[in-house]
Amino acid sequence: SSSSSSSSTLLSSKRKRNDGDEDHSAKRARGSNNNTSGSGVASSSSLLSAYPIGSAEYMLQYQKRAMLKRIKEKNAQLADLRRQIGDRDGHVEQLQKTIACVGKHWAALNRSLGALVSSSNNSS
Repeated sequence: SSSSSSSSTLLSSKRKRNDGDEDHSAKRARGSNNNTSGSGVASSSSLLSAYPIGSAEYMLQYQKRAMLKRIKEKNAQLADLRRQIGDRDGHVEQLQKTIACVGKHWAALNRSLGALVSSSNNSS
């Protein structure tokens, strides 16, 4: 009988803890956490301190913070790559203009040489 009473006491204490967790989760969902910035979003350090170390919530917040850091790094890399692509596009455009100019002058030179050759053939 003592084992059944201790198991019922254990179950009731778990229920109380779970009810408290649900209340805390509901408060967080409503944004009633006092550790928020002016935007209503809690900072990552305050989110982590709101949970006991090793809890699932703590791990999720830690993972979220790590993923946000990686996303920022990837966005910075993407911005740098886009800048490099823009620089290369400008370089390609400049090369195309140079090639067009050389082609135009080459054609003019070819016409001049053709005229010289035809005039020298007519003279002889």
